[in-house]
Amino acid sequence: MKVDHSKLITEKAGKRTHIFFVLLLFATCNFLSSLIPPFQSPDEFEHITRAYLFGKGVIVLDTPKNETSGGMIDSGLARYMDAFSALPFHPERKISVAELDAAKKIKWSGTKEFKRAPGMAFYFPAIYSVHALALGIGEHLDLSVDGSYKLTRLMILLAVCCLLYGSFRLYPPSYLVLALLLIPMSLFQFSSASLDGIATALSIFIVSAFLRIATDKEHSAVWIFYVLVVVWLIVASSRVQQFSLIILVVRISLNVTGGFAKA
Repeated sequence: MKVDHSKLITEKAGKRTHIFFVLLLFATCNFLSSLIPPFQSPDEFEHITRAYLFGKGVIVLDTPKNETSGGMIDSGLARYMDAFSALPFHPERKISVAELDAAKKIKWSGTKEFKRAPGMAFYFPAIYSVHALALGIGEHLDLSVDGSYKLTRLMILLAVCCLLYGSFRLYPPSYLVLALLLIPMSLFQFSSASLDGIATALSIFIVSAFLRIATDKEHSAVWIFYVLVVVWLIVASSRVQQFSLIILVVRISLNVTGGFAKA
C-alpha cells in the first residue's frame, strides 16, 4: 500500500502545533494565576464551597429554615474566603501585603461551619471532581488553605490542558477556535478555580468527538461515542443551558447506522 508522505508530514506538523499551543496556554495561565488574587472569578466562592462539599460526599445541599442552600465546610476555608470577600466586583479595593500574608497562614481547622452556596443546589456536582480532589489532597497533606487553593488552580489548569490536547487529537481545531481560547476572558477563566474553564474544555471535547464520529462514521472507534455521552452528562448536569448538546448525541445515533469499529 502506498503511503501518503505529505499527509503524514502534515499530521506531524499539526500535532507539534497543538502541543506547542497547549504548552503555551499552560505557561500563560500559570503565570496569570500567580498574579490574579483568589476568588476573582464570578461565583468562585460558591464553586469552591460546592467542590469542597462534593469532596466530602455531599450531593444534595442543605437548606436551613430562612436560609439559602449550602453546607458545612471547614472553618479555615471559610476564613480564607472571608479574607477576599470584599474584592470581587470592586476593582478599586486592594488587598494589602499584610492581609495577604495573614490569609496565606490560615490552616485547615478541622471544625465545621455553615457556608451558603446560592444557586448551586440545582446542579449535579460531578464536574467538580478535579476541584474536590485537589482540595482533599491539600487538606490531607495539611497544606495551608492558600496552598490547597493554589493546588486546585494548578490541577484544574492541568485537566483543562489535557482535555484540550485530547480534543485536538480527536479533531484538529480551526484557528478561530484557538484564537477564542486565547482571548483575555478565556485565559482568565482557565487561570481561576471556577467552573467555566473546565466546562469550556469539556464542551470542546464533546464537539471534537462528534466531528470525529461524523467524519469517520462506521469506522469510528466505539469508545469515542461512550466517552462523548459521559462527558455530555457531566456538562449538562452542571450547565443546564448546554443540555441542548444532546442533539449531537442523537444525531450520531441516527446517522451512524453501520455500527462502530471495535478499536
